[in-house]
Amino acid sequence: MSRSIIIVGGGPVGATLALLLAGQGIAVTVLEARKQGAAYSESRALALSYGSRRILEKLGIWSKLAPHATAINTIHVSQKGSLGRSQLHAKDYQQEALGYVLPYGALSEALDGALSNQPVVNFIFEANAEAISHNATQASVTYNLHGKPQVLDSALVVLADGGRSLDEIAGLTKETKEYGHDALISKVSAELPHNNIAYERFTANGPMALLPNGEREFSLVWTGKKEY
Repeated sequence: MSRSIIIVGGGPVGATLALLLAGQGIAVTVLEARKQGAAYSESRALALSYGSRRILEKLGIWSKLAPHATAINTIHVSQKGSLGRSQLHAKDYQQEALGYVLPYGALSEALDGALSNQPVVNFIFEANAEAISHNATQASVTYNLHGKPQVLDSALVVLADGGRSLDEIAGLTKETKEYGHDALISKVSAELPHNNIAYERFTANGPMALLPNGEREFSLVWTGKKEY
């Protein structure tokens, strides 16, 4: 039985897991559908917890990400129709920040760079997983690489591709629940500095969040009831 691990998806979750496993000396193969470097120019925002920062520090890549990150030092929480509000402050928890907002592309590039220095990691770009099978001793992944089918065996397969594989890979089933909401995601500019404050507003139709992202900008997540 192979003692290696296959990770389907080389985005932030899959790449971080690969680095952590490599740190334990475990051989890892990462199958990523995109071309190498294709994600580096993506500006969409990611919100990271302070715990995620500590993991990235452990992996030795936070110093490369810090110039791109906007700290969340305070979270302001309110509810429509209510006079009450709550504020969470990083200093109350003896932390530098409660979380951070940074571009997807910057994180992807830093993770890929770290993986390229790991001899036990085989990162295969433009590899589209098509089927997964298993028996009592191992799992197998069939994937397409430049139009040619390939098969890999391993002790464990991890799906970390944002759920794409659940719809497209043979041999998998899923259970879903419809919450009846959609979300609008955008970036907005403010006249005044945000002072590293994030805002979360609860309404009857769904929550709204404004996350500081840059000097005078916010990433907006506006959730509303789905219109069928």
